[in-house]
Amino acid sequence: MAKHPDPAPISWETERRNLPERPAVLSNLNAETLIARPKRTVVAAALIVAAALGALTSIVGGWMTLDALRAYLVTALPDDITTEYSEESVEQAASVLLALAAASLIVALVVQAMSLSTCIRARSGAARVTFSVASIAVILALGVGLVLREPSAWDFALSATACCLVLLATVLICTPRVTRWLRQSEERRTIVLADAVTGRAGDSE
Repeated sequence: MAKHPDPAPISWETERRNLPERPAVLSNLNAETLIARPKRTVVAAALIVAAALGALTSIVGGWMTLDALRAYLVTALPDDITTEYSEESVEQAASVLLALAAASLIVALVVQAMSLSTCIRARSGAARVTFSVASIAVILALGVGLVLREPSAWDFALSATACCLVLLATVLICTPRVTRWLRQSEERRTIVLADAVTGRAGDSE
């Protein structure tokens, strides 16, 4: 009985070449759309400039009426302090307190302006955090300034307006669209399909 010839040995290389091509798998979507700098950042900067002018006007007005401010602060102190210390010492302490309040407000204004400028020019999220903290400090300093003196209707309106402008600017700079603008990269990047499906492709405008 004739023997059948042994089958040829399997060539894995030949089998690999004969395999059909793998179907293409969609792994990326179109590149994300970069957004321009939101106009609300410019509005926030203008509001901060107006608030700073109002705060500085309040400081200049207080400097021009320093004697009256010091006298009001001395009379507002408890009686045990005014009787225990000399009048000159009490007046010096009042002057130092007023100077510290004015210096604190000026420092807070400078930090606020610089951090906002860095946030807008360099798209820095950390600068926005610093700006928010400085805004709180400005509002507190303006409030302390009203407590340390007997504010007139003009002083109260000026400080209240500056506080409202600072608060409005902080709200504008912390909106979701500004957050998206701060987080986007300079170069367009492709969005991973899995992230798009799970809704992590980006913040909504």
